Amino acid sequence: MPRQTRSQALGPFLAAASSTKAIRKRVMLIGHERGLDASSLADVLKAKAHTERGLEKLLRFAGDHNLNCDWLFTGDLRGLRQMRPRA
Repeated sequence: MPRQTRSQALGPFLAAASSTKAIRKRVMLIGHERGLDASSLADVLKAKAHTERGLEKLLRFAGDHNLNCDWLFTGDLRGLRQMRPRA
């Protein structure tokens, strides 16, 4: 049996990290960390990244809160390190 490449081996984990559920968890983490109220997060939590409207909402949220999109959409920790702290 041929050996799997790194991307083949990580495929299921990468898919899970970029799921709508995982993105929502990261939005909730930011909301908790930054003290955002539930009403400001409600619209973003309903957004689905695989639709154009949902992606626009998530990108606007990321821009408004200085979030790294690599971290928000895939959970990439290098993106988390690059984010600017809240002023």
